Amino acid sequence: MPAPKQFVNGKWVHGGAAQQHIIKKNGGWDQHHEELIETAIKDFAKEQVSQMNEKAKKPRLKRAK
Repeated sequence: MPAPKQFVNGKWVHGGAAQQHIIKKNGGWDQHHEELIETAIKDFAKEQVSQMNEKAKKPRLKRAK
């Protein structure tokens, strides 16, 4: 994963400074992580539902005796 970059006051900041700026912009440490976790959970749920739908679309083959 590449280091975070953020454009602040006409300059690019990298790494920890960029992370701190993003966290401050998102309302602080707790709010930032709450939003981050919510996004991760929503993405995970969407992926799981799409995988279940793909499985449901596949025909079930029966074994011939």
